[in-house]
Amino acid sequence: MWQLGYRKTVMAAGRERTTRHLFTSYLGIDYSGAQTAESGLRGLRVFVADTKREPVEVDPPPGRSLYWTRRGLANWLVERLAGDGPTIVGIDHGLSFPWQYFETHHLEPDWPAFLADFRRHWPTDDQNVSVDLIRRGQIGAGRDRAGVDRHGVALRCQGLDHGQHAAKLFI
Repeated sequence: MWQLGYRKTVMAAGRERTTRHLFTSYLGIDYSGAQTAESGLRGLRVFVADTKREPVEVDPPPGRSLYWTRRGLANWLVERLAGDGPTIVGIDHGLSFPWQYFETHHLEPDWPAFLADFRRHWPTDDQNVSVDLIRRGQIGAGRDRAGVDRHGVALRCQGLDHGQHAAKLFI
């Protein structure tokens, strides 16, 4: 039985107390893909659950692609999050930055500063911009943030397998 929205009676200081979850809706996003914001990505999947039903996969809106696009997902999220009730969104996008990144590039350790800097270097939300265009130096300044290893070899954010790269960011 699905139990995300259950009420639970607990004993606290000898008294019964009923608790409940803070959210009425739960969204899970599995993100994978380094194409343009308009490209349908087979690895981009969305799941929804609420207090009364188990998670179900959400199909992308009807249109040009059989798969979700990053831009389409961003638009869907804006609409979805404007609805009633508190919602929590979990995104598995396989991207994190070590503390050294902030130190090396003299960034303030806060989210807005990080996003502004990342956006200047990796404008993956621009129309028809792919990670490969940025890597080749045709758009953005992502090459400035690639760095080199201790042997002077250019670093690339390696993905999970077979040379895929994880230099991807949300819209």
